Amino acid sequence: MNVELDEVWSKLEVWPEYLLGSRPMRVDLLIKKDRDLVIHKNIGQIFRTYNFLEYKAPDDYISVDDFYKVYAYACKYIADTGSTGEVAPGEVTITFICNHYPVKMLQSIAEDREIYAVKREEGIYDLLGDPFPMQLILIYELTKEKNYWLQSLRSNITDPEEIRNLAEHYEEYQDEVLYSDIMNAIVNANWNMFEEEKAMCKCEALRRLFEPDIQAAAEAAAKNATDNMRKQDISICIGRFRKMQISRNEVVKIIAEDYSMNEKEAQNCVDECWTA
Repeated sequence: MNVELDEVWSKLEVWPEYLLGSRPMRVDLLIKKDRDLVIHKNIGQIFRTYNFLEYKAPDDYISVDDFYKVYAYACKYIADTGSTGEVAPGEVTITFICNHYPVKMLQSIAEDREIYAVKREEGIYDLLGDPFPMQLILIYELTKEKNYWLQSLRSNITDPEEIRNLAEHYEEYQDEVLYSDIMNAIVNANWNMFEEEKAMCKCEALRRLFEPDIQAAAEAAAKNATDNMRKQDISICIGRFRKMQISRNEVVKIIAEDYSMNEKEAQNCVDECWTA
């Protein structure tokens, strides 16, 4: 290249064996299925043998950079199978899942790649015009009837009735880890609404949902009260020892023995109360 481009070489920036990225390439989810397996669920109807999924949190967006990143992962996967042509592009699918319609991303791939979004049904858009079958799933457009839990995974829940409905649905699955993870994500994304409904105590299912938190808060409050009483008692004892003109080091030993502390804990207590 240096010889062939000699006239302009000095004006170019060149990095031999340039490292593409500082972190390992990692897609959010890869699903592999047998070719003969038919998936009837709407979000999985597009699936072929190798299926890449990119998920964005409720407040995040899919950018054109995200599109090319996942697209590159799919290409890299094909290239690294070990055998030339082992994986055909038609056997690879890409799914983008988000809460916001990616206007700029779709405009960019339409202009640059002639890939267009065509609505298949509520919340699901096919991205047509590429060898890879691709789809865009908009969580907020999905219906409760077909995708109850996925459409609930968003941060704009404002209807108290929907909060109570979620709690009632969750009761049936509250001992299953998968549903617990989903519910935690939903609660964290809509914390203020859940806190408000919990405070109102309008729903028995919601009270049971928050029961572990309520119990933990009660235990913490009880422990805090006990600790405060113990601290006050220790402070009184140290004050009395000072009036009796007992040395500071001796008081540390007495406090450590009477209150089952190690020497450092006792020292801290005495230091705090001695100067109070």
